Amino acid sequence: CRQPFSAQVQQVFDVNQDPAAKNSFLRWRPPVARCPRCGYNGALATPLIYHDPEKELLLVHVPLELGMRQGDQERTIGALTNRIINALPPERRKGYLLTPRMSLSYQGMVDTILNADGITPEMINAQRERIELIERLMHASDAELPAIAKENDGKLDASFFQMLSASIESAAGEGQQQV
Repeated sequence: CRQPFSAQVQQVFDVNQDPAAKNSFLRWRPPVARCPRCGYNGALATPLIYHDPEKELLLVHVPLELGMRQGDQERTIGALTNRIINALPPERRKGYLLTPRMSLSYQGMVDTILNADGITPEMINAQRERIELIERLMHASDAELPAIAKENDGKLDASFFQMLSASIESAAGEGQQQV
């Protein structure tokens, strides 16, 4: 319907201001807005900034689909960066704050954060494989389960069962009993 409306979107994830910001960012999903006039639901592309002063990380992502001109993009990044800098006392301001690292994607930001924590790409891939296996098991029939388990016997280790338990607890906590 092309009717403009306002929507609340979190763009700043600052571990300095909110220690839970890292977990929030790692679980973040693109926001969806519902038009109050026509009811259309659509994903919102929005610039994001992530700050972790202990790791001296200042990451920025401006989605390409926004089609921002270079000058507009620089002003947006400057405004987001200033929000981070202004929240810090002068003695905690360091040079890394003047050159935020650009990420082409949200996933690139996540990978950079995890890498700063010592989590390697190989560890991330192993985690993704476990997730894919859990999803495959969730969608399998009872008759298919033994064959899948036998085929993936080497992958059914303590880490797999920890992830499976966490997935079950998360789904239950979100009221997704069918999962």
